[in-house]
Amino acid sequence: MNHQFKGSHILAELYGVSHIIGSESDLKSYLEKCCKEAGVTLLKYDYAAFDNGGYTAFTLLAESHISIHTYPEYQSIFLDVFTCGNANTRMIVDRLCDYYLPERTHIQAIERGNEDFIK
Repeated sequence: MNHQFKGSHILAELYGVSHIIGSESDLKSYLEKCCKEAGVTLLKYDYAAFDNGGYTAFTLLAESHISIHTYPEYQSIFLDVFTCGNANTRMIVDRLCDYYLPERTHIQAIERGNEDFIK
């Protein structure tokens, strides 16, 4: 039996983010729009706010996940976007960069799968 799997995993570090933009509902709406444009199915969204003004947001996708961890004291945000199939993972990261407007980024893309795992 052959099993084909294809996934794209992007780790992005956003630096020089002068402020966390928008409210929780704004972020959720923006993520919903990004998911639709990227061809992924948003199953669940969760959000946790912290005393320092930062937050963690997590989006469970049928195709995997998006996580956002903010560190306002360091003007930094870390993104983890993983999708399988033909989803446009990079577009999600690019749209989140448009949303947060960092001064600089460090982005690592990892292509996962594409091999016969069961032979």
